[in-house]
Amino acid sequence: MLHINFDNVYVKSSATTAGKKEACGPLKDLFDKVFIDKISRKQSFESFELMLKEEAIDICLNKCGMSYDDINLFIAGDLNNQIACSSKTSGKLDSSFIGIYGACSTSALGILTGASFIKGNIINEVLVSSTSSYATSERQFRNPIEYGGGKRYQTTFTVTGSGAILLSNKFNKIRVKRGSIGKTYDTNWTDVNDLGTGMSYAAYKTIKEHLKYFNLSPDYYDAIITGDLSTLGSKVLLELFKNDGIDLNNHLDAGTLIFDVKKQDVFMGGSGAACAPLVTYSMVFNKLKLGEYKRVLLVATGALFDPTYVFQKKSIPMIAHAVEFERSDV
Repeated sequence: MLHINFDNVYVKSSATTAGKKEACGPLKDLFDKVFIDKISRKQSFESFELMLKEEAIDICLNKCGMSYDDINLFIAGDLNNQIACSSKTSGKLDSSFIGIYGACSTSALGILTGASFIKGNIINEVLVSSTSSYATSERQFRNPIEYGGGKRYQTTFTVTGSGAILLSNKFNKIRVKRGSIGKTYDTNWTDVNDLGTGMSYAAYKTIKEHLKYFNLSPDYYDAIITGDLSTLGSKVLLELFKNDGIDLNNHLDAGTLIFDVKKQDVFMGGSGAACAPLVTYSMVFNKLKLGEYKRVLLVATGALFDPTYVFQKKSIPMIAHAVEFERSDV
């Protein structure tokens, strides 16, 4: 596993856009913009997802008085075939483009990639974006929602939204301090309806190796936030650490933070490429700016599967990437 120290990477700006169900959740007042209409007068769910992405980027850049023309490198991913949403958006920016896919871990993968370019003094600023949509992901990975098929209780609800973050080498309130680029683990998991439990081992291994390499204890962080293990996967993660004699008392999961699992019809919680960034760029960054948190470890998880492989009963590879955010005055 590759571990990186960053000494010159800061969060210059960030923004979030969210859909109707997310706007009814616990973090509703922290999102920059919400859309109550599922497709907001667009012709398709894909067009709506594209709008979510572009709106988040616009808000992110406007916050620091920048425009598309100021961006030299754009890193983005989503859950559509061939990351179509990100590729379409990249055509509006006169910049170099790196398209990435890490499933629900896409945001962390993008941040680590962009931060590495800044660390190497290759570029001064990088725009990173990740997006997902309940409707498009259902069409992509399961059955189209028009089929009206039932779901098993172990499943999660894909977050509709987009997160954009602008990384810079210029000093700011929040910095990217450390990171670990995860390994892929294949544990012969085949249950596409319970990806949270399947990803828990990857989260466990990434957290353990990150802490070991940097010689840190879990309580070094105010919060270790996984994204998104769900209610079931979070329990498995805690049990894995308990077997090591460690009580991971500061663990939170983005999938259970973004929705009210008890009141909203979201099964075991949220998931998707937008889940971790929507929680991180809203709640986590807000707490860091207010001083409620000093440092947070985001461990974004991803199930790297393809529907064709699932139909062929192939196992699902899992991965998790870790990014440490810290107040710059610590």
